Amino acid sequence: MFESVTYQKKDKSYLEERYMLLCFIFFGIVVIFYILELRSIYSIIPFITSIIFYWKWHYFKQGQERLDGRFQKQLKLCKTSIQVGETVFTLNEITDIRIDIKHLFGEEVISTSTITYKNGTDNNLEFTYNNVKYQFAFWIKSEQHKEDLKRILKEWYLAKVRFEETSKGNTSYLLEV
Repeated sequence: MFESVTYQKKDKSYLEERYMLLCFIFFGIVVIFYILELRSIYSIIPFITSIIFYWKWHYFKQGQERLDGRFQKQLKLCKTSIQVGETVFTLNEITDIRIDIKHLFGEEVISTSTITYKNGTDNNLEFTYNNVKYQFAFWIKSEQHKEDLKRILKEWYLAKVRFEETSKGNTSYLLEV
C-alpha cells in the first residue's frame, strides 16, 4: 500500500577507515620528509593535516555513537502501524512535515482534508485548522492510497496519537501519547 521508509543504522565503518587511512598517509609523508632531511616549512603541512584528519575522525566517531543512542531511544516510542478493520497499515516515517505539535486534530479536520498533488516525488495532504494551514508531504501512489491515508490519520487521531518533531532534520515520527 505505502512505500515504507525505514531507518536502518548505516554502517559508517568505511568512513572511519578512510579517515584513518588518510591520517596514516599524511603521517607517512611527514616521516618521508624527515627521512630525506627536508626539514623545511613544507614538512609541517602534512603533519598538521594529519592531526586535523585524526581529530575529525575521532569526533565523527563520537558523534555517530551519540546519534545512534538518541535515535534508538526514540525508536521505542515510534507508532509505526495501526489496525484499520482487519488490515494493518504501516507508515514508518513521514518526511518534510511542518506542524504545530501542540494540536491534536479534530475528526472534522481529517474528514474534510484535501489532498493535492505536487510536482516531484511527494504528494501533499493540506488542511486548515483554526486559521493555520497544515501541509504534509507523503509518498502516495494512487487514489486508494490517499483514502487509506485519510482513514489512518483518523484512526491515529482517535487513538490520541500525535505528530512530534524530532531533532533529526526534516523527519517527524508518530509518537504514542
